[in-house]
Amino acid sequence: MIIVLAGILGFVMITHYWGEFSGKISSGIVTYKLNSKPGSFEIRADKNAKVVYSMELVMSGKINGTGILCVERTDSTCLRADTISDKFNVIYHGDWYSDNCIVRYKPITSTKGELIMDYKIFSFRRK
Repeated sequence: MIIVLAGILGFVMITHYWGEFSGKISSGIVTYKLNSKPGSFEIRADKNAKVVYSMELVMSGKINGTGILCVERTDSTCLRADTISDKFNVIYHGDWYSDNCIVRYKPITSTKGELIMDYKIFSFRRK
């Protein structure tokens, strides 16, 4: 009987605590022109986001040559680097714990192109 009551009390406490938070998705689609110079592009969770825990990022576009896209944290740690050429589609999905993400572009033989970033940053926010 005590175990059942403890279980019920635990359930009530957990649902009350988590009930104070609601899910939040910050999303957007941004387009950047690429050229023969390196560049960096930033995406951010909106200001109501708290406790970011995951991100989906689809980077697509077209360039005339080759280049490198690097997904970075704010401390400049490259978490994923992809070589892109012609028409490209790169998908990053996974744990993410920062309010923003930086994508760096480094041209190799490219002189022009376009990068489209479709992103979703998942977080909790206080009600």
